[in-house]
Amino acid sequence: GDPSFLSRYRNLLHHFVHQSSRETAATFWSGCGAMRCSVFREVGGFDEGYPDPAIEDIELGSRLLRAGHSIRLVKDLQVKHLKTWRLVDMLTTDLWSRAVPWTELILREKKMINDLNVKTRDRFSVVLAFVLLGTISVSWFWPPLLAVAAGTVVLLGAVNIRLLRFYWTKLGFLGAVGIAPLYWTYLLTCGFGFGIGFFRHLLRGRY
Repeated sequence: GDPSFLSRYRNLLHHFVHQSSRETAATFWSGCGAMRCSVFREVGGFDEGYPDPAIEDIELGSRLLRAGHSIRLVKDLQVKHLKTWRLVDMLTTDLWSRAVPWTELILREKKMINDLNVKTRDRFSVVLAFVLLGTISVSWFWPPLLAVAAGTVVLLGAVNIRLLRFYWTKLGFLGAVGIAPLYWTYLLTCGFGFGIGFFRHLLRGRY
C-alpha cells in the first residue's frame, strides 16, 4: 500500500517469512487468521496482560498447541499489508513489541521453535550481524579486520540467498542491495531484544 522503500521492504519481509514457513504452523497470527469461537473461548482468548500491542497472537498460538489444537498456514490465502513504516517505529516494534516479549515467552515455555522468524538460519544470521558490527567497529583501530567484515557480508548474503532473490524479483537488483543494511539492522535489533528478554526472564525468576 505505502510506496516508500522502507514500507515495501518491511511488508515484503513479512510476506516472505510466512510464505517460507511450514504449513503445519507453530503459532497463530491475528493479521489474517481465524479460529472457531468455541476454541477461542476454550483457551481463554488473548492475554490482556501486555501493556501495549505485542505478541498476543503468538502467545495465543502457544496455548492452542498446548491444548492439543493444530494451526494451519494456508499460503494461497493472502492479504495486502497497507502499514506505513517509519524507521523509529520499526526499531521500537522489533525490539520492545517483538523480540523482548517473544524471548520471554520462549524461555517461559522452554520451547524454541524452528519456524517463522526464529529458524536456525535466522539465529545464525543474528550472530553474523554482531560479528559484522564488531569487526567494523574495531577496524577503526585495526584496518585488517575489514577483510573479516567483507567475508561476513558475503556469508550473510549466502545464508540469506533466498531472501535476496525474493527482493530482487520484487524491487530489482538495486532494491535487493538497498535492503541489506535494513535487514542487518533488523538482525541486530533481534539480538539486542534477545539479550534484554533473557535478563528480564532471569530477574523475574529471582524476584
